[in-house]
Amino acid sequence: FNAICEQPAMVMFSSSPKKETLSEKDSLLNIIETEEFVVNIVSYSLRNEMNISAGNYPRGVSEIEKAGLKIADSKTVSVPRIESAPAALECRLWDTIELPTQNDSSRTTVIFGTVTGIHINEQFLKDGKIDVSLYQPMARLGYMDYACIKETFSMKRQSWNSSHTPKVPIKGLVKVNTLFSHIYKLADTVIYFLKINDHMVN
Repeated sequence: FNAICEQPAMVMFSSSPKKETLSEKDSLLNIIETEEFVVNIVSYSLRNEMNISAGNYPRGVSEIEKAGLKIADSKTVSVPRIESAPAALECRLWDTIELPTQNDSSRTTVIFGTVTGIHINEQFLKDGKIDVSLYQPMARLGYMDYACIKETFSMKRQSWNSSHTPKVPIKGLVKVNTLFSHIYKLADTVIYFLKINDHMVN
């Protein structure tokens, strides 16, 4: 997935058809039906569960049960979140866009969602900010390769009108626009669990 806007807080991801049947994946069908979804950030400790959840299971099979994961109630949507995820974004469907048809007549759909709530595991906070080195988010590379983020560095951008952004304590479910800027910095590299009803894909 990718964070695409801070105000309003929004995310996007794409869903391609199943290679074997060219049919739409459960995640897309469930989002269209319920107009809700939750993006759960994957830590290094959840890498095996993430991989299990990515299996090509028949519709009606719970990837959560297959991966041995526990769920927790969300606050702003009816879809539950993954209890052990370091962070989770509750989302409501904003729109979908179908991309051009492929040679096999299938097509990929891009899903846009508005973030309505954010959960953060407080053990991964340091000085009021998310410290990714504490939970080591996973990143999807090419082929079957992944990376694990253990170190980060900062570079201040030059600006004619620089301003100081105060640190805001983050606990549990917080105001979306306050916290989303922290999540926004991770989205280009972090892979995710996408939990829709009883189905989860990566």
